Amino acid sequence: MIPVWQLVAISGLYIATLFWVAWYGDRRAQKNRPIHNSGLVYSLSLAVYCTSWTFYGAVGQAATSGWIFLSIYLGPVLFLVFYWKLLGKIIRIAKEKRITSIADFIATRYGKDHTLAILVTLVAILCVVPYIALQLKAISTTFELLTMPFGGDLTGFSSLWEDTALYISLAMVVFVIIFGTRNIDASEQHAGMTLAIAFESLIKLVAFVAVGIWVVTFLYDSPGDVLEQTQSVMPNHPLLNSDIISVAFLLQTLMAGFAILALPRQFQVGVIENESVNHLRTARVLFPLYLLLMVIFVVPIALAGHQYMQAIGFAPDTYVISLPVAWGQETLAIMAFIGGGSAATGMIIVATIAVSTMVSNELVLPIIFRQKQTPEDIKKSTSVKNLVLSVRRLVIVILILGSYLFYRTIGEFESLAAIGMLSFAAAAQFAPSLIGGLIWQRGNRQGAIAGLISGTSVWFYGLMWPFITQSLPNVVTQGLPVLGLDMDTFSFGVIFSLIVNLFFYVLFSLVTNASVREKMLAGDFTSSRPILSSDRLAPAFDCKVDDVRVVLERILGFGKTGDFFSDYQARHGIQYKNSVASSNLLQEAEKLLASVVGSSSARVIFSTLLGGERIQIRDLAFLASEASQAFSMNREQLQAALENLQQG
Repeated sequence: MIPVWQLVAISGLYIATLFWVAWYGDRRAQKNRPIHNSGLVYSLSLAVYCTSWTFYGAVGQAATSGWIFLSIYLGPVLFLVFYWKLLGKIIRIAKEKRITSIADFIATRYGKDHTLAILVTLVAILCVVPYIALQLKAISTTFELLTMPFGGDLTGFSSLWEDTALYISLAMVVFVIIFGTRNIDASEQHAGMTLAIAFESLIKLVAFVAVGIWVVTFLYDSPGDVLEQTQSVMPNHPLLNSDIISVAFLLQTLMAGFAILALPRQFQVGVIENESVNHLRTARVLFPLYLLLMVIFVVPIALAGHQYMQAIGFAPDTYVISLPVAWGQETLAIMAFIGGGSAATGMIIVATIAVSTMVSNELVLPIIFRQKQTPEDIKKSTSVKNLVLSVRRLVIVILILGSYLFYRTIGEFESLAAIGMLSFAAAAQFAPSLIGGLIWQRGNRQGAIAGLISGTSVWFYGLMWPFITQSLPNVVTQGLPVLGLDMDTFSFGVIFSLIVNLFFYVLFSLVTNASVREKMLAGDFTSSRPILSSDRLAPAFDCKVDDVRVVLERILGFGKTGDFFSDYQARHGIQYKNSVASSNLLQEAEKLLASVVGSSSARVIFSTLLGGERIQIRDLAFLASEASQAFSMNREQLQAALENLQQG
């Protein structure tokens, strides 16, 4: 038993260290001497994938369900080894178009459709809230385990003011606000946050490996002795009898591969925070090696925990900590607690930054800007820069505290693996529209919307709602024969939701027509060649240069707007305030604005404040003409443009 004050003091010291690392990273970046801009730091930041589910839950899953836990590690490895060029393509597109989030990326691919951006944001919230609750559950449970008398019963939820998870939540709110919302440019990297996440990845790796080495060398004579004792004491253990390859294993591998790309936090660190596509080459080696070091000790810890701790009532998810506690290894137990806390807080930090950007850019700010109808209204308003930052900070508070409320109400009843798989299944709903949009030019916004709505509805009704009402069978206990396959209930629900999603995505894309804007953007996303321009379709708004300046000044500030116009004038000549804004100026201004509020929201803001319209038929001749002069269009795009011109 460790005194509460001592564990609180150690936790406070660790969080203070985390703040210092982030501050130091930001300071070095501000002095143009960054230390986060390396393949090593990028690879370690990708390890935010390893949350408390990986740190604690993988051991619990191995102890109860056998080798299926390997799928969670195998999926990301296969993706990075075989499909790293796809991730590189996504990074290049995101940098070129100043993408701010996965919602912005998908919406931009399908014609900068704001409705689709809102839909992706809502699904991301459904995905992230249970996952943050999982992290809070892990921290609270392990804190209680360390501070209660050994062998005592875990009392479940403590009172609100005694709940460690509440104070961790508040600390994460402060951290994310300080280091995640300093700059309104959401497409720029967060140097301090990235360095802190890499630091946390090292801490959790060292802690987990330390526990694993102790188990193998202290509790057993040799690594081979682990299996020998298990075979003699527990001959029916799942790790000795279960088949590695199964429907559930293959499905979880697929979902884990999607998750390394589609989870909001992974898109944030893998795409938005990426400084160079070349860092992917380093990550292809270091990140799989990192996962290998994490996975190599899962089986020994799971077998030792099942042998020594199950009889006295410890849950499999707690074996990483309960084993050192049982043998009086308090220092090692504290290391494991800090390692698990690092895994949890890293996920919370990145996920809240990613989702707060989506919510502010796609849900809140467009509503606010629609209420300010003219640039004159903007002139009279307070600084929009402060408004943008305030909205993001408020969303962070609501998101983290909302996740804490979720944890307090229903997070108590499920294992870490069960909650994690729910979030993976939700993130997998992005796969058809995300990956399909990169390889299939025919895919359009109607298909993306139909697929995402139908697939997410099946996921919510078949998996999330039963989880909330506590009526979903355990993920791996109940079989369901489908087409001759022994499939568990959860796997059937996930597969069915993905099939429905993909079916409606393809169907609606085939039976509906895309706009010219969408077809041209589709060409940018599906082309194997680098993009030659930031956006083929410049906005065609009838406004003055001064109107554009006013909008940018209120959102970006006077300094950044002045730099933009100075640079533009140096390249294109003087732009007089009362002269009509050229399409090229509007294009570059919209790209700059998109770095703050996202591409789809930038389109809404410009359409509203500058008096333009989205894309009307009468504008297609101008747009197609401009595009054809600057770029070489393929036959399908040119034919589509001409057909629409005839209709106009």
